[in-house]
Amino acid sequence: MIRRLALPVLLAVLAAPVQAVDRPEQESLGVLSAIVAGNLPAARAEAERLSRSHPDFRPAGTVAADLRAIELGVDPVALELPAAGEFGVEDWRHEARVRWLHHLGGGRARGDAVPAALLRLPADTTTAIVAETSTSRLYLFANDGGVPRLVTDYYMGIGRAGYLKTAEGDLRTPLGVYRVTRWIDDDELPELYGAGAFPVDYPNGWDRALGRTGHGIWIHGVPRDEYSRPPLSSEGCMTVSNAQIEELRGWIEVGSTPVVAVERIRWLDEARWQGLREELTAEVERWRRAWETDAGGFRARYATDFVNRQHGDLASWLSSRRQFEPGERSVRVELRDLALLRYGGEEEELWQASFVQRFVSDDLDSEVRKEQLWRRGREGWEIVYEDIIGL
Repeated sequence: MIRRLALPVLLAVLAAPVQAVDRPEQESLGVLSAIVAGNLPAARAEAERLSRSHPDFRPAGTVAADLRAIELGVDPVALELPAAGEFGVEDWRHEARVRWLHHLGGGRARGDAVPAALLRLPADTTTAIVAETSTSRLYLFANDGGVPRLVTDYYMGIGRAGYLKTAEGDLRTPLGVYRVTRWIDDDELPELYGAGAFPVDYPNGWDRALGRTGHGIWIHGVPRDEYSRPPLSSEGCMTVSNAQIEELRGWIEVGSTPVVAVERIRWLDEARWQGLREELTAEVERWRRAWETDAGGFRARYATDFVNRQHGDLASWLSSRRQFEPGERSVRVELRDLALLRYGGEEEELWQASFVQRFVSDDLDSEVRKEQLWRRGREGWEIVYEDIIGL
């Protein structure tokens, strides 16, 4: 349990903004503030009140039992407390801890801080989700003229084995950039999924190029006899409360809203965010121009370890590019709806660029949707993956 905390940290907790759809979490901060003040009887009484008013919020009962044990001079860990549902008391302690740590850290970002994960959003993308797996937090952003503005954030559960999914059945939540593919209503689902679910498109092209396997990664609710699930509780999905999944229905646009899952969000002030956005946008533009006019410069944009699902290695991919064919007299490449999103995983400086590409040559006029992964290394920016994902 938390025994003593500095006054500035306590003030940060108490100043955290209220979220209407997560009353149990907000009310539990009263328990935390009493613990910080050293008033364990008041903390216990508040935890017991919370448990009575929200009996489906299992962390409250667990914390109340722990506080009773401390008052009696007993180590709570040594107690044989009954399990609450399919999970044990340590799971519910873990949930209380990560919820409180979120607020002890200042809660949601303030001021003009924006996430590097959402570097550029097309005008027709109205919302985006960033899931911070290391802190069990899901953030919802609105596209405000190209700048992601935080709408709200939710506690979430993730895979039982943590994050960075690589294989079928590894019980991990993937890291990467995904799209919501549809909404599934609760009457089509087992009770495990609660009020509904948003499947995402794991494994995506990059996952498949790396040999990652698995399926059925969703954002979904929880059984109705539970308010939430512990931080490590799913088979790889991201879970939020049923009230929150219903709220997300009003924000998520199927096929458009990106879901960016990262280990930890990198928050930037707006000036630094704008600088990074301009830097990577300029790199994409240099690639586009090189495709039109500079075969050598075009090849130089690609990393030596580049992969593509259809063509395999770099040499095979480059041989398929039409501007190198004998007899091509002119090539024009146009891009629109550019999105730049941080790709979480094993590499720190990896971003996904997606766009609609129009290619015009002497005898061809085609339009496709394309994805690339750009890596910033010691020698500058380079493309490590590229694929056509549709029209």
